[in-house]
Amino acid sequence: MDKGRMALMITGALAVIVLIVASAYIGERLDTIENRLQFSGPSDEQQSQDVVIMGEEVELQAVYVPVYSHVYSDGGRPFLVETTLSVRNTDPRESIFLSSVRYFDTKGELVKDYLPGPLKLAPLESTEFLVEKSDVTGGSGANFIVVWAAETPVNEPIIEAVMIAFHGTNSISMIRPGTPIEGVNADGTVAGREGVRAGAAQRRKAPKKTPPNPSGGCGRRSGGRRPGCGRCALPRRPCRAPCERA
Repeated sequence: MDKGRMALMITGALAVIVLIVASAYIGERLDTIENRLQFSGPSDEQQSQDVVIMGEEVELQAVYVPVYSHVYSDGGRPFLVETTLSVRNTDPRESIFLSSVRYFDTKGELVKDYLPGPLKLAPLESTEFLVEKSDVTGGSGANFIVVWAAETPVNEPIIEAVMIAFHGTNSISMIRPGTPIEGVNADGTVAGREGVRAGAAQRRKAPKKTPPNPSGGCGRRSGGRRPGCGRCALPRRPCRAPCERA
């Protein structure tokens, strides 16, 4: 065997060793990243000890989110999916509170109450709740009802369900946004006809008092552009600009 062929064989063997080591390193790094990103639910910091006062100046809304523990294909064969419920505080200034996150099955029966107490989301903070693929108790018509509150007017949060699954070479993914509903109490239970506390329509029927304005502005809700003002810019915020009342 000449020296050239020997050098070629050694080079090839070294290349194989390098590839094996690199593959093992990359695999370990990916496992580390996946472990770091493993779902853990709401953090201890988000679990608030503060009491949300459900007064007339508190923003309160219930949101219905359709989800599926499975969908059907191939003539009715179930295709199991995993669901992540995502709640995002879109307000850059104010915190919001989740007072209830409840999971219901196809028949409308409560399956799980995800919150033992109020959950605080700081400005622009998000949280997630998981329904694993192996949990089929919800059925094809499952849903979440999320009740959120804020002590001052805020941007409405984005509440949506992300569902995904892989079966062999087949995969499926979908996103379902939440819809505001009425008739739900702050704790997620059904309200009486005289006691509806949640829902956008209910809040429109019962306008809230304007909070005190220490800056000397008119204190009216901005976005309405009342005569004599025209300086309000942030929607649903108290006007901070001094102006004449119409």
